[in-house]
Amino acid sequence: MEELKIQLHFNPADLKEIYYSDGSGSIFRFPDTRDNIVKAFVLIVISILLYNRAMKYSEIWAIFLLVIAVLLLAAVAFRLIMQIRNLFARKRIIDLHLKRLSKAESHWVILSDFTIEVREGNKSTMEKWGNLKRAVIKPFYITIEGKAENYVFPSKAMSPDEFNALANVIRSRLNSDISNDSPSQA
Repeated sequence: MEELKIQLHFNPADLKEIYYSDGSGSIFRFPDTRDNIVKAFVLIVISILLYNRAMKYSEIWAIFLLVIAVLLLAAVAFRLIMQIRNLFARKRIIDLHLKRLSKAESHWVILSDFTIEVREGNKSTMEKWGNLKRAVIKPFYITIEGKAENYVFPSKAMSPDEFNALANVIRSRLNSDISNDSPSQA
């Protein structure tokens, strides 16, 4: 195989679209936090109803259920706070990564018989094909999990022919270890 060089046209919005495709850009759209927000809201309503019942009639069962509901609410609130903290930490890491990428004047991926090299300005990362753990090829991006780094290549960062060539080389080099969700090639 002769060396394949592809210049990537960096656009932070393309990577954000991929990184936040699961809704993790918002606490209200991310499934984990959204579900816990709903659970917390339901437990608050139940707690208010049980509190009113317990204070109005001084019924033991209502007080007992109120204590249980408040404990559950505390557990859900703690879990929600931890998930929001992790979500914001992930967003911060992604933003720092995108900021670092935007400082590079050029972005290249270079594929050879033995290695894949990613150049970002003056920084170059090279990995042997055998060191790559996994690749996922989807219609809008390719991800590669390596020993040194993980790589994301949006289809919008290159021409369709370059994207197909990149996907084909990765398929041929990692053939049995690849997860392929891409549409059939014409």
